[in-house]
Amino acid sequence: MSLQNAYSSKIIKGFSTSEMLLAIEKASLSDKSHVALDNILYVTEVQDVPPFPYPIYDVDNKQVFIDARPYTSLDRSGDIKIRNGLDEQLNLLCARLENSWVLCDRPETAQRAFAMASDVLIRWLTNTISHRYGLPPNQKIRLMALVAMFSIGQYYNNIEDKLTIARHLQSIARNNPISIEAIEEVSERIDGGFPRDVDEFIEAIEKVDFGPRLKGFNTKALYTVLSGSWWSNTNAATFVAIAIEYPPAMAALVEMAIENSMFKRTQIGTIVYDMNRGNVFTNYSRGLLMFIDQYK
Repeated sequence: MSLQNAYSSKIIKGFSTSEMLLAIEKASLSDKSHVALDNILYVTEVQDVPPFPYPIYDVDNKQVFIDARPYTSLDRSGDIKIRNGLDEQLNLLCARLENSWVLCDRPETAQRAFAMASDVLIRWLTNTISHRYGLPPNQKIRLMALVAMFSIGQYYNNIEDKLTIARHLQSIARNNPISIEAIEEVSERIDGGFPRDVDEFIEAIEKVDFGPRLKGFNTKALYTVLSGSWWSNTNAATFVAIAIEYPPAMAALVEMAIENSMFKRTQIGTIVYDMNRGNVFTNYSRGLLMFIDQYK
C-alpha cells in the first residue's frame, strides 16, 4: 500500500499517533475506553486525551481507537449516548476499513474491493478541478488520465515493470472515456510513474503542464476546491482531504452515500448516484463487507 495508514496522509501527518496512543493508554488506567465493536474502542469525554480527527490503529494491541467525543456523551451511569448517528456510522466504518487496510498484504485485493470508490474519485477530482479552473475538453481528458493513474498509484508503492505499467494504462483506457494515446502521452510526461500521494499528484500536474489555468496549483488549492464536496459529518473537510489520497476514506464516503440517500446532494454523492446501474450499489457494499471480514 502506498500510504500505510490514515495518518500518513498529508492533512493529518502532523499528528503523532505514538503520542496519542500513549495518552490513551495512560487515560485508560483510570477510565477505560468504551468498546464500540470487536477491536474498535471509543475515547470518551472522561478521558484526558488530545483530540484526533480520524480513527487510529494501534499496531501493538491490534485495536482501533475513535475519538467519539464530538458526537457522544456519557450519562450518569457511564453509558455512552450517541448524539449524531451519521458521525457514529462514518467513524465506525472508517475504523473497520483502517483495520483491514493495515492488515491487508495484497494491494490488488483492496483495489478490487474499492474499485467503485476509485471510479468516483476519478470523476470527482476531474470534474471539480476542470469546472473550477475552466479547463478545455482536451485538457480535461489529460487530467482524467492523470487522476486515473493516481487512483492506481494509491495502492502500490512502485510500479516499474514496463509490462505492468502498460497493463495498468490499458485498464484506464478500458474503464474511462480516454484514448490509449492520450493516456500514454500523460504517462510519458510523468516518466511512467503513478502518483502515490497528494504531493506526487501535484508534482505530476506540474510535469504534465495544463497551461496557465493550473499554473502554481498546489495542495492548498486542491483542498480548497474540494472541501465543500461533503457535509453533515463533523470534520467533513478533513475527511475529504484524507479521501483524496487514502482509498479507505474514499471508500467509506462512497458507502455512506449509498446507505444514506441524503448525501446524493453532495458533490461526491451526486457522482455515486450517477453510477447507480443494476446491482452496482449492492455489489460494492458486499465487496466492502467481504474486505472487512477478510482482515479482522
